[in-house]
Amino acid sequence: MTTVHDYKGWVIILNFKCGFSKVDITPFISTPLVGYSFKRFSERVSDRLFLRVLYLKKGDVEFSLIETDLIAIDKGLCREIEKKSGIKTFIWAIHTHSGPGGFFSDDNLLLNSLSGVFGKKNKGYRKELIEKILLGIKKAKLDLENASIRVKKNKIENIGANRQSSDGYFNPELLALDIKKQSGRRCILYNFSCHPTVLNYKNKEISADFPGFTAKSLEEDIEMCMFLNGSAGDISTRFTRKESSLKEAKRLGELLKEGIIKTINSGDYEKVDFLNFKKEKIKLNLRKLPSMNDAIKEYKNLSNKLKRISKEDTLKFRLIESRLEGAKLNLKYREILKDIKEIETVISCIVINDNYILGIPGELFNKLGDDIKNNSNGSIFVGNYFYDYIGYIPPKGEYDNNTYEAFSTILKKGSAELLVNASKNLINRMKED
Repeated sequence: MTTVHDYKGWVIILNFKCGFSKVDITPFISTPLVGYSFKRFSERVSDRLFLRVLYLKKGDVEFSLIETDLIAIDKGLCREIEKKSGIKTFIWAIHTHSGPGGFFSDDNLLLNSLSGVFGKKNKGYRKELIEKILLGIKKAKLDLENASIRVKKNKIENIGANRQSSDGYFNPELLALDIKKQSGRRCILYNFSCHPTVLNYKNKEISADFPGFTAKSLEEDIEMCMFLNGSAGDISTRFTRKESSLKEAKRLGELLKEGIIKTINSGDYEKVDFLNFKKEKIKLNLRKLPSMNDAIKEYKNLSNKLKRISKEDTLKFRLIESRLEGAKLNLKYREILKDIKEIETVISCIVINDNYILGIPGELFNKLGDDIKNNSNGSIFVGNYFYDYIGYIPPKGEYDNNTYEAFSTILKKGSAELLVNASKNLINRMKED
């Protein structure tokens, strides 16, 4: 029901309000680009990077949702933003592999142990990013208007696919939250699962990849477009892209935009009677790491084995290459994580009427995301790269498949299922409140 307060005979209805803002966070030319284990320095800007803030308020409940055109976000940065802004904040990354890195908190051992992929310390960009996020929150808070919503669902084919096998599991579902202000201005927050990796390790242009082109095109007619990446741990454009290029990123971005437009441009808006949120800490066990000597021995053995395999034997070459990447990561994990047995992270849930936005702090596999979605009659947006980053979150069976994701994860077998159950329980508790 709509929140109503009775004050001295007057009935006061607490309307749902929202505000939008968008701030440019594009780094300077020659900034190191992150996402792949290859050194790259940007030579030009293809498309500018942004953070987008959606500020929501109903009565005493208020918070901000913030999308960043970055590779990842960690909880230390989120908490610093909350402390400085005084506002509960949910921040996520789209996971582009053509942007800056190195802006993570000192206590995030995982991201700091993978500096070859996520970037070396960049305190200057971190300071600038925090200032711009705070500015975005301030601007969105000043932009509040009464608003209404509608949520639409569709399937969009030919953009993403299972990246391990072209016929592997993938749900191409699009969920879109369309928020319309009293003035007619709109924000579209859409949830779709796919790694933004059309641009490969050879790319030297700053870009938000295909979601950046989707946003640029949509924002010609709609005030703001926010991409909430879904359960994309095993989903990418590997089997759907024609080539690795900006032209191809734009093609897929436009294809996604067309699907979003077809999805949202129908149906009635409804008032928001209920708005709430929760964050919950969760501890997960880490997998047992080899000793430093064993890790070095395994890395050398696999390096020699890879040299003896012909690249023409694609399947075998890719398998050994993936195992070598895993061995390389084990060396780094052993060096940084040492004897740490568990990791603490955060899952988040936002409720707008009977629609749920769940925040997962890493890269959940697509089927596990659907397991969470099937937990409710309402719409569940499963957002990943959300509020923190703990790497790949593969299901139990994946640990026996010798895939890159299984070699790369720091989590003990069964952790994904624990996280999924905790997420379901969080959603169920939100229903009861």
